[in-house]
Amino acid sequence: MRTLRAIAIASALAVPLAGLVPAGAAQAAPEDCPTRVTAPIFAWALDWNQYFAMPGGGFEDGGNTWTTSGGARVASGVNETILSSSAGDTHALDLPSGSAATAAPLCVEGTATLMRFFARSKGLLGIALVVVTARTESGATQVLLSPAIPLTSAWSAPLLLFRLPLLGDEFTSVTVSIRSIGVGGINVDDVYIDPLKQH
Repeated sequence: MRTLRAIAIASALAVPLAGLVPAGAAQAAPEDCPTRVTAPIFAWALDWNQYFAMPGGGFEDGGNTWTTSGGARVASGVNETILSSSAGDTHALDLPSGSAATAAPLCVEGTATLMRFFARSKGLLGIALVVVTARTESGATQVLLSPAIPLTSAWSAPLLLFRLPLLGDEFTSVTVSIRSIGVGGINVDDVYIDPLKQH
């Protein structure tokens, strides 16, 4: 699935849950990250950053690369409706209140990586929360907690920018967890990453 309006989160508001910790508590990232095919997905919003689709972030594969809890699942017949080019897609993440979905670790570079995605509320007071865990190749770990993101029933999102943890110019293993913390459940679709730097 593809994206048009994004959810995002400002790094300036992100709350560190854990600072740098000893190497023994972290899992080293790969020596190199794969080269990604990127495009200015959000140029319509004057965001000219080059993004790549997060593996499994469109949920058309049934969420095989995501671990779910609390009743979270990939729903069929649901899809963000902004772009006509995604009209043929038929799946999105369904997160009841109190549930979570965590993506498989993703290799990116540690300098100012960005993430954007679509979401909507399924009922009254649907709220999303994102937790990002980053582990550098040298073993440093940092966890960031986003602000609460209130959603409406339409596929839309605040045009805020979420920077993944800044851990220097190293290859970083990033794990993204999306949680539903409001009264109502939420849908999430089309997760994109901007690596900013490529080899």
